[in-house]
Amino acid sequence: MISLESAALSTLFGSLLAYAFTLLSPTVRDIIRSVLLLPIIYPGLVIAFSLVILFGSSGVVTSMLLKYFGVYLPDIFDVRSYNGLILAYQSFLVGFTSITLSGVFLSLDRSIIEASRSLGADVFQTIFRVVLPIVAPGLIAAFIQAFIIAISGYGTALALVGGGGNLITLRIIMLISDVEYQPHLASALAMNIAMITIPLALVYNRLLKKVVGGVV
Repeated sequence: MISLESAALSTLFGSLLAYAFTLLSPTVRDIIRSVLLLPIIYPGLVIAFSLVILFGSSGVVTSMLLKYFGVYLPDIFDVRSYNGLILAYQSFLVGFTSITLSGVFLSLDRSIIEASRSLGADVFQTIFRVVLPIVAPGLIAAFIQAFIIAISGYGTALALVGGGGNLITLRIIMLISDVEYQPHLASALAMNIAMITIPLALVYNRLLKKVVGGVV
């Protein structure tokens, strides 16, 4: 569920960012892309500890909220929880999805939208009947990409929720450690991931051929 939620949220935020790219100049667009790439190149542990430094019980943001507003953030949002893990995943998945979808929105023919509006369609009709069918392959491809990355990641999850977290990758790590050494069960769980991700990767590759402007 965490992988699905993370993929859905990152696809939503990524699509909004990708559309915003079409309204910006190439220079500003390249700067934002460079910033979005930073969390992608950092290891998961670095991202996790950065979030703890910011939103942990003694974090920078937590201290500021407590000092100026009297609000203790961990009472509302615990960064060392599954919600914190979803936030951590967004920090780099949004970069993947926005960059993936930027080519789709940049290559979208604006004349089609203008023709739809001139024929009497309102904004929502234009979005759902004109734009969405065109960009749908790109949205699905971005969702699959984010889901595969989320379900196979373990560094960020291990740092935030620990080895006892109910995630398949964390279970695999525990099963090949000295704590619970059960390599056969670990192999079976790894095969489950492979059986999910390999077909999705094949669908992803097929969708690349249908995406307008290509997926980068």
